[in-house]
Amino acid sequence: QVCEINGCTATATPDYGAAPLTVNFAGAVDSAGCTGTPTWDWSFGDGGTSTDQNPVHQYAAGGTYSYSLTVTIGPEQCTAGGMVTVCAVTNCQALATPDYGAAPLTVNFAGSADFGVCTGTPAWAWTFGDGATSNVQNPTHQYAAGGTYAYSLTVSEDGSSCATGGTVTVCAVTNCSAIATPDYG
Repeated sequence: QVCEINGCTATATPDYGAAPLTVNFAGAVDSAGCTGTPTWDWSFGDGGTSTDQNPVHQYAAGGTYSYSLTVTIGPEQCTAGGMVTVCAVTNCQALATPDYGAAPLTVNFAGSADFGVCTGTPAWAWTFGDGATSNVQNPTHQYAAGGTYAYSLTVSEDGSSCATGGTVTVCAVTNCSAIATPDYG
């Protein structure tokens, strides 16, 4: 009897998610007249490999990865594959202009991030250090009292997030740039 491979399948569950993404792979083969045990040769598209029929693999970084499975029984082979997309929000930045001045100080904030292959809608979460918050990408906020305020921005999309921040210094006096010098006169 002749060994014949009629087809094989390779599936990934889930095939989309946030980094680090753990994926369960499953391989199957439809064969007739073959003796011996199938061998499984997986390539996950990020340099990772496996010889298990149903391996588990974790993608650490965002990107789109092409995975493949080659099943061998005797002299016959079959190849199948697919794609896994990993969302990663990176390089988030928060800018405050100006970041120094007299109270009341109106500050324009600007947020940015790299979303790679993420497909959802970004969420922007600002805290201004004085109890106020905002969920818009580029908010304006007024500081009423003097002090140094630590602001933060967290950008999220599809379960992946990135956080950054900085400080704004607000003087309680009208002329913040005046430096006291000794009076010798």
